[in-house]
Amino acid sequence: MAVARSQAALEQLESQYGDRVKVLVADVSEPETAEKAVGLALEHFGSIDSVVANAGILDPVDSIEKSDVNKWRKLFEINFFSVAQLVQAALPHLKKSHGRVVAVLSGASKNAYYGWAAYGASKAALNHFISTLVEENIDIQAISVAPGVVATSMQKDIREKFGKNMSEESLKKFLDLHKNGDLLPPEIPATVYTNLAVRGWPRELNGRYYRVNDEVLKKYLA
Repeated sequence: MAVARSQAALEQLESQYGDRVKVLVADVSEPETAEKAVGLALEHFGSIDSVVANAGILDPVDSIEKSDVNKWRKLFEINFFSVAQLVQAALPHLKKSHGRVVAVLSGASKNAYYGWAAYGASKAALNHFISTLVEENIDIQAISVAPGVVATSMQKDIREKFGKNMSEESLKKFLDLHKNGDLLPPEIPATVYTNLAVRGWPRELNGRYYRVNDEVLKKYLA
């Protein structure tokens, strides 16, 4: 069950995979989206076995002193509250299936980048949410995994749009990764997330934060 605002991309998935994929064109920050997604998943597939929480935005990028806190609220609606709503809506069904929640995190949840206070704080909150989810629910699995620096539209925005509000040192890291061809193809973290969602993971990894290239996740790369 794929949920996003990008209608054309979702329709392409549905066309490519047929009945294996159902889509919902919706804004994840709208309160009703989570219930709709869960309802459609149950209607078409009969159960919910895993949730991969991938929605996220970087904007606003600016110093704390200059930031518009109202824009922070919008970011948190997408990066944090939409995940909380989706997990809450899916939780009764995940308990029945002994299912899994895989949260797409970020190194910014652990390390500060100039201008990224809102994004980093939202991802740190999500990390804590996942660990608490495991603490409260023994019938499910949950894990946080940062994908690394991936060749997505977010990286393009950093180079072309947000860089002016970052420090030279922080921006240079991303510029150099792009220049040297060191950005990860999206398929690499996507494979890890998919395999985690399908296979699950050992008890000792439950509720914890990892990077996609950590040794304990290598077996999920294929």
